[in-house]
Amino acid sequence: MKVKLDAGKVIRGWTLVLPTMCKGEMASVRIAPEYAYGAEGTEGVPAGATLEFDIEMVATENSSNDRAAQHAAAEVARLAGAKADRAAQEAKRKEDLAIREARKKEAQEKMAAKLAAKQGGKKGGKKGGGGGKKGKK
Repeated sequence: MKVKLDAGKVIRGWTLVLPTMCKGEMASVRIAPEYAYGAEGTEGVPAGATLEFDIEMVATENSSNDRAAQHAAAEVARLAGAKADRAAQEAKRKEDLAIREARKKEAQEKMAAKLAAKQGGKKGGKKGGGGGKKGKK
């Protein structure tokens, strides 16, 4: 349906909602009586009725809406790119953390092996050998 907003033949709610929409946009709109037919109503619309519409902006003759749609699409693409960048950075951070943890574990294992080898090479595990009293009976 083609709607001309400046003709004064549409409800006030439409004149407020439609200019904010971009080509290809869909919206569910609920219009209060004061923005529709008010307390008096009209033929086929009861007095004080709240109107509900599902609207799809198929096309527009207003070039500012086209620019707005292009801007919105560019912003959506920019945000998607930023989200992908953040996800890649998070994956890299997790990978770096896993590498650091693996290196840490490897270093701990090497240190434990060195310590075990050092302790295994000593007799009795104490410095100076047998540790008893010398020369006394």
